[in-house]
Amino acid sequence: MDERSVAWEEDLSTLEGAAVLSSDGTKIGKLEQVWVDTVNHLPEWASVKTGALGMRSKLVPMRAAELREGAVVVNYTKEEVDQAPEIDPSSAGPEEQLRLYRHYGQPLPAPPPPPVRNPFAGVVPFYAKTAWQPGGAMYEEPASERQA
Repeated sequence: MDERSVAWEEDLSTLEGAAVLSSDGTKIGKLEQVWVDTVNHLPEWASVKTGALGMRSKLVPMRAAELREGAVVVNYTKEEVDQAPEIDPSSAGPEEQLRLYRHYGQPLPAPPPPPVRNPFAGVVPFYAKTAWQPGGAMYEEPASERQA
């Protein structure tokens, strides 16, 4: 499976409850929720209910995941997912996230690009700036400075 091989245009919420399979077809669990990267808007992680009763929740990388006949196929074995650290994504700190990336051998995500400063923010056209200065076309001498 190649990286980002799936077109994820469909509504990801429709995958809730779908079977999650390893690349060899072994059932890992049921998809609980998909976590999307806010920079590139692609699915980054999925929380998967695992275990005989589906009581445990594990995070699985969605990089190189595929959608096959209604099931999500990930590029990891059932054992790799079972041995992953249990992390709550809504409250995970940087150290926990790093443990998860290391467990799966995932490259760390690129930091978001710096915000681009609008070069025209706060800039006034030259003629407008000078028009209101003494001698400018729109300049009115304040009453306090007028001589009677």
